[in-house]
Amino acid sequence: MRRVAAGRRESYDLAAEASTSHLTLDTTARHLPAVRQAPSCDDRIPLNSPADGVGRRNAIFSWNGGKRLHDVVGSLSIKWMPIGWSVWWTADRTYQVEGEHFLILNHGRAYTLLREASEPQESFCPFFASSFVEGVHREVVRL
Repeated sequence: MRRVAAGRRESYDLAAEASTSHLTLDTTARHLPAVRQAPSCDDRIPLNSPADGVGRRNAIFSWNGGKRLHDVVGSLSIKWMPIGWSVWWTADRTYQVEGEHFLILNHGRAYTLLREASEPQESFCPFFASSFVEGVHREVVRL
């Protein structure tokens, strides 16, 4: 198992169903006001929206407790665990993410996620629409 150093870039993905029923009131109170006010290419960034929209618009998924996902593929995302830890597997490596460390997974990379429910856990994972990423790239290249 490899611990991911802060800021280290690696590969990623997603496609599991999500709902706000997985959020606690504490999580919603902490993240939702900022998410609703954040500017994006879609005006607002949804929190725990259905996963079938991932890749078409920016979104944030934040979960408490255990979770398992197998062979998921999705858009560019950042995986961060403000509370507890999780393990992500890609074809190349295994990553344990916790504390100040995060994992960046690229568009199109399959992964598996395991988060045990036996300890307090909370994730915060923004996913980026491919049009948003391409737009940022165009702006950076123009500079």
